[in-house]
Amino acid sequence: MSGSSHYRAATIGGNVHIGSSVRIVEDVLIESCVTIDAGSIVTKNIPENASAAEYYAKVLNYRNPGRYIKNRWNVELAIPEPSFQSRLGSPIL
Repeated sequence: MSGSSHYRAATIGGNVHIGSSVRIVEDVLIESCVTIDAGSIVTKNIPENASAAEYYAKVLNYRNPGRYIKNRWNVELAIPEPSFQSRLGSPIL
């Protein structure tokens, strides 16, 4: 985030995809289910279910946020299974 720290920090909702090198100016509201294109500068509020892009981010689409993003990261939580030795009850050395 960038700015002069005279106002409140930006508020970012859930399920928001922010591209690389995005600048978010202080006291901006970014609601839930929003996609912001890489390299954009966010100076205004972004409503829910919107895709924003361009140098000064403006809303391009309300229906399918992030529809054209092809390199989305899918995070899966991996829970490690106990080792074979620990299942037998013998100490792990």
